[in-house]
Amino acid sequence: MTNSEVNPSSPSSSKPPSTTKRAPRIIRRKKKTSTSSTSSSSTTTIIDPNEIPPHIQNNTQLHHVISTTLPPDYEFEIPKTIWRIERSCATSVALQLPEGLTMYASTIGDILVKFAYRFQPPQEENDNDGESSSKSNKDRSNKDSSKSKPRPKEIKSLSILGDVTYGACCIDDLSARALGCDLLVHYGHSCLVPLTCTVIPCLYVFVEIRVDVGHLVECVRLTFEEEERLRRRERQRGEWKEDVEESSEATPTRIIEALCMGTVQFRSAVVESSQRLNGDVNDVPSDSASSSSSTNTTSRVLFQAIVPQAKPLSPGEVLG
Repeated sequence: MTNSEVNPSSPSSSKPPSTTKRAPRIIRRKKKTSTSSTSSSSTTTIIDPNEIPPHIQNNTQLHHVISTTLPPDYEFEIPKTIWRIERSCATSVALQLPEGLTMYASTIGDILVKFAYRFQPPQEENDNDGESSSKSNKDRSNKDSSKSKPRPKEIKSLSILGDVTYGACCIDDLSARALGCDLLVHYGHSCLVPLTCTVIPCLYVFVEIRVDVGHLVECVRLTFEEEERLRRRERQRGEWKEDVEESSEATPTRIIEALCMGTVQFRSAVVESSQRLNGDVNDVPSDSASSSSSTNTTSRVLFQAIVPQAKPLSPGEVLG
């Protein structure tokens, strides 16, 4: 017993220190991801700027006023604008519209003043104040840094910019800042100046215009059908001077390349019309006079619609 206690160089006593020198690696990634996931899942409904809250999206009074005072074919994105005003806590708002839409400027301004900040749930302010003091989320501090301050109750001033800029697409953020505005809402097609380059926060509203795409495609189809009938009639009478190959006479299929383009207000109509044109196969019946000579031939008109794009613009978008 005395030898084992006194002898420090024994192998049994020297091995344990060598094994205990290595410090265990502590990896806390799981805890961080779990906390971040729980925090992100609990705040996604509040942080997401594209999600309009129910007190705006489901407001029947707001939708009734929009449907009765503004044209139904124009999408001014009023709920999105109100939500942006409330998120940024803007009390002085400026509206910039092209000359073709200035007739709706006062109506839009009245709607924004009437419905912004007026239908917020009473617990939303308390929840936001508590969350801003307890949570230190970077995204939340960048997007909603003003939630620690008391939220405004109404829009104090709303300005409609009437000065003529270089073009309808040019944003006039300098004039809005000179008026002391907190937010500028730009309507119509835009040259898409980056929001990081403007002197005040800005919101782009393209004002999409709904058109009857079916009627548009039908008009284009009927126009080329009539032109194809005239071409076949002149060719049968010997008045058509172009050289026609024998293979084309056997199967007279005409392929028409069409470029579908428009301003940003018609971006959805441009895409839909190109899809319908590419899916349409128009059979032009042969004339009664030429039924004996071409009984088994049918003139067909095929469309090959193309939607060009010059980035950063939308597909098929032109500025003017």
